[in-house]
Amino acid sequence: MVLHVEDARGLADPLEHDAEPDEVERLVVQSEVADVNVVVRSDLDVVTAHGDLRVGIGEAPFAMRRVGDELRITATCRPVGGICVDRVTIAVPFDVDIAIMSTAGDIDIGLPASSDRPGVEFAVTTATDVGTTSARIRTDPRSPRSIEVVTDLGDITLAYRR
Repeated sequence: MVLHVEDARGLADPLEHDAEPDEVERLVVQSEVADVNVVVRSDLDVVTAHGDLRVGIGEAPFAMRRVGDELRITATCRPVGGICVDRVTIAVPFDVDIAIMSTAGDIDIGLPASSDRPGVEFAVTTATDVGTTSARIRTDPRSPRSIEVVTDLGDITLAYRR
């Protein structure tokens, strides 16, 4: 599996890492004030992440690193200069578990429409202090596939996409 990230200025390949497809089992995203959009694809063996910069001076704090079988993406703000990552877009293979923690921002996870069938369920945990939650996917708390999303301020949407 190739892990590929674009930084907030749109420059490609500041971090690229080759790994076996079964090495990354979990995507962990930590975001301060960014909207996070995750597209899950059954035909994908590459994780791609892109962060967009909010108005500010300098580079946005946006990073991706491997820790064991996890791929961790952080999108934060610098305390000086108002530099923040405003939006994070991530494409992941179908068999990768997802965990997203956000202080503020909407979270959208799109699953392939082809996975909308009996026997393909997800253990889903969602929580938002201020916002709405919509999980229009098949769920089963015993499923080995998991999606966890927590945001203090923002909407959470999980749905099948064509």
